[in-house]
Amino acid sequence: QLDEINEVTEVILDREALNTGLANLSLSDVDLSLLLTELKAYYRSLGKNLETPKVDLVIKADRRRIEMWLKNVIDNAFKHAHSETVFVEIRTEGAETVLAVKSSEATNSPAGEVHPIRPEKGFGLGLMLCESIAKAHGWKFAVSQSATGMVVSISWSAEEH
Repeated sequence: QLDEINEVTEVILDREALNTGLANLSLSDVDLSLLLTELKAYYRSLGKNLETPKVDLVIKADRRRIEMWLKNVIDNAFKHAHSETVFVEIRTEGAETVLAVKSSEATNSPAGEVHPIRPEKGFGLGLMLCESIAKAHGWKFAVSQSATGMVVSISWSAEEH
């Protein structure tokens, strides 16, 4: 229980540091293909199936924080949606690149509905931290509903990478 309290405290402090500009992002070129390959192997070692795209994309980001963003969103998809498979998708929409994590379990909300961050289980601190990570990078953050379940995404100008 003490570990949970420490983890919650760390998330709150990291989120506040990001929101107030006190946290310095350590920006570097991040190879998303390599990062997704590492995460796929990590989840496979846990007996979980993570479907990732074959993509050749390098972005300017804080590697530790983009990995934190991905792990948090992927963990939520496995934990709360009880999905057997979670999908990572990278696509271009107009002038933006979108990185999305989708569960394979359908839910009852209308397609395309954007949801405020309100947890049904837990405190929802992880998603709030994910939103702060996105905003600190200058990215858009969205939580929406699709035919296959919840979709959590970040997007940025396609010219930025």
